Amino acid sequence: MRYDEYMSEWARRLAERREAAGYTQGQVAITEDVTPQYLSKLETGTNDPAVWGLLKRLVKKYRTSADYILGIIDDP
Repeated sequence: MRYDEYMSEWARRLAERREAAGYTQGQVAITEDVTPQYLSKLETGTNDPAVWGLLKRLVKKYRTSADYILGIIDDP
């Protein structure tokens, strides 16, 4: 998968999970102390933080999950 395809898939999933959880961009913006515009750019793939591509490459290389690296789960 090319980097631009990865970013668009990541953006789609982010929006999908926010909506499935029942939140608006405005609600998330307030609780996470960011602007709705920032969230919108993340969800449309306009905002491209370089660290996400690096994280994806490293979890593949290390054969682990992003959830483990980010401390969300304890089982690698």
